Amino acid sequence: MLNSNQSLTDPIEDVFEEISREITIESNRDVQPVQVIQEKLDAILKKIHQKLFIGNCFEDIYHQNNSFVVISNFVHSIQHTGFVTKFDKLEDISRNPKKFANFDYGSINSSCCLNSNFLLGFDSGDLVVVDDELYKITSKQYCHNLITKVLADPKGDRLVCSDFDGRIVLIDSNDFEAIQYYDYAHASSITDMIFNQDRNDLLISSGADNQIVLWDLRRSLSDRPATILVECNVQPTALDWPEKNIVSFGTETGQILQADLRKNRSVVSKHTLFSELDPKMTENDCSIHRIRPLIDQCGDLNYSIVFSANNHWIFDRKFTRLLQHQEYPKQIEPRDCLQLNENKDLLIVGTHSTRNKTKKKEKLYKNISVKLSIEKIYTTKERRLS
Repeated sequence: MLNSNQSLTDPIEDVFEEISREITIESNRDVQPVQVIQEKLDAILKKIHQKLFIGNCFEDIYHQNNSFVVISNFVHSIQHTGFVTKFDKLEDISRNPKKFANFDYGSINSSCCLNSNFLLGFDSGDLVVVDDELYKITSKQYCHNLITKVLADPKGDRLVCSDFDGRIVLIDSNDFEAIQYYDYAHASSITDMIFNQDRNDLLISSGADNQIVLWDLRRSLSDRPATILVECNVQPTALDWPEKNIVSFGTETGQILQADLRKNRSVVSKHTLFSELDPKMTENDCSIHRIRPLIDQCGDLNYSIVFSANNHWIFDRKFTRLLQHQEYPKQIEPRDCLQLNENKDLLIVGTHSTRNKTKKKEKLYKNISVKLSIEKIYTTKERRLS
């Protein structure tokens, strides 16, 4: 497990300190100066590669073509930039990157995998597509500002991306040309989107305007082919679509709700994840930022993992039974997960933050990964939710 008390250092200062140590050359009759300099430069480049070419905030992780690909951001007071980093082996993650790519578009806020390509949504409003060797295929600015979500439909024919101003863009995945722009799809920032896994023309979006909206993309040329499904008292922040007529969503106050699409605007179940709220907890602490389906040992999507700032929960996908709850130290934020070893293990990636001792208002960040065994979770005694 993680040591939450370990001190973090500024990664840039780390590199400069390493460089100052490495660049010192001592006189040695047996070694040629050029050889010494070459060795020192190689050591410096390796240190920079390890420290600065992997972001210090892990966001997403994928297993693609026998490699692990991590989407991360390098967050520092003088620089925010997104990285895509490829690793050959699980144990290489965070330490020994095989290849990396970064672009001058700011931080990556959302990503998805389409065939063997990776789609990256940046806070500049740009969508960048890279192949499995991390070479850029294309890029285009579809949004006014920060892209909050990018995803592909189940057949891979179309993409959608959304932004902080409430815009949704429908994109052809073959030529990456915009099919339709839906400005003001929500009255404010779009928090999540999800496709129906059996139909590539039905999309659900949630927004900071407290609405959950169903989009029928068969009418893609319509000004607004949408129906408001749910109007909430709190902001919906994360979505899942486990059944044809049921949508699950997390909220900024740490609740999981389910709505029946056959009963317009009807919430059929509600679960509160934080039974005893600490007075010091903020909405950011409670907010559900991701719901991800998990595959069981039979290969079915029967479970879900839910992430908040410092917790994860594993439920059956209908949210009737809680199988596991893991609370992390305050400094650790889990962001995404990847199933391993025939779905028996779970790799969780995220961020470890702490205050800079020399600059009190500044935070220092370090990427983290935790491997958990979930093989026994599906067979252990489950706690039924009321």
